[in-house]
Parts: sequence; C-alpha cells; structure tokens
Amino acid sequence: EDLKPVEPRALRKDVSLLDRQQAFGYTQEDTKLLMSPMATTGQEAVGSMGTDTPISAMSDRSKLLYTYFKQNFAQVTNPPIDPIREELVMSLVSFIGPRP
Repeated sequence: EDLKPVEPRALRKDVSLLDRQQAFGYTQEDTKLLMSPMATTGQEAVGSMGTDTPISAMSDRSKLLYTYFKQNFAQVTNPPIDPIREELVMSLVSFIGPRP
C-alpha cells in the first residue's frame, strides 16, 4: 500500500537557533567541543563515548526522553568477525535473560 504524497512545509522563521538546538539535545559542550572543530577544520572532532552525568530520573531539569534509558554494552570498533580463524578471541554465544 503506497503512502499519499505530502507537501513540504515551509521552514518556520519564528524559532530561534537555540530553541532548535535544545529540541535536538545539543548542549553548549556539544557545540564547543564537537561542532566548532568540525566547522573550522572540516575534520571529525575526537571525543569519548562515556558520560559522567547523573541519571536523568534524579535531575531537577527536564531531559530528552532517550536519556532516561541506559544500556550496558561494550562497543568495539572494527571487530574481527571471523569465528573460524580467530576462535580464541571471538565468540558468537549470546545470552538472553539474567546473567548465568
């Protein structure tokens, strides 16, 4: 079933840049440490993935919905996905439910 075509909406001129940044979760730290270096040098800024902020439920300020959810995981960039030749360092075993 096809969707009906939607007419593009005109860009709202009455919304400030700060309001737009807050709506999408940008902070002053994001702008200073990530966006500015990318805009001035054209290269991707280097940063960490960790966060040392308290959990959102304990905050007095309203937060974006996705900050209330946390996931425990270890992210590995460019992992060796070759379980045959790298059997000692690679496992395809997955657990669902409580930890064994």
